[in-house]
Amino acid sequence: MGKFSDDVVYGTTMEQLVCNELNKQTDWKVESIGGVNEPDFKWKGGYGEIKSYNDWYRQPMIEFSNCTTNKKSLWVTDTMMNRLVVNHAEWLHIYDLDKLRYWCLEEGTSYHYKPVKQGSLDVWKTMKFIKIYQFSTLYDQSECHDDDPKRWDCSLVPEEYRPYITSIRKDWSSIEEKDNVRK
Repeated sequence: MGKFSDDVVYGTTMEQLVCNELNKQTDWKVESIGGVNEPDFKWKGGYGEIKSYNDWYRQPMIEFSNCTTNKKSLWVTDTMMNRLVVNHAEWLHIYDLDKLRYWCLEEGTSYHYKPVKQGSLDVWKTMKFIKIYQFSTLYDQSECHDDDPKRWDCSLVPEEYRPYITSIRKDWSSIEEKDNVRK
């Protein structure tokens, strides 16, 4: 990544590609509406947020808050949102936000704290992440991309508040489009 503005362009590009992919593979009727402090998309069942993680991301975790500014991720505080889509590698992992909020805020979960650099401006922030991998079928990183959903499935969370819904393998044309957009 380059400057902070490059990070914003990358994020909004990924949001649009994820929305396109969801429209290809689901009947959600997704519309990208992302803006600052707004949901990233509207769908026929409500609103949602998209988190796209690139190669620094080794273990399945979901951003919870920015500890530097003490600001929680929008999905944590905006209860009108009901879906979270995690865009990671070849997959879109989908979560029920009502259950994810309940699990994090009422039942308790494990967190990981990590300094994250944004852009090339030497701006660092400490982020708090939910350790999804500690509550999923596969704890360790798998070499097999087909097994990636098992690293995100929250299978060890009691069923009544298990947030994981499903994973959708992205169509290769979306990945090719992403590469063309970034050039």
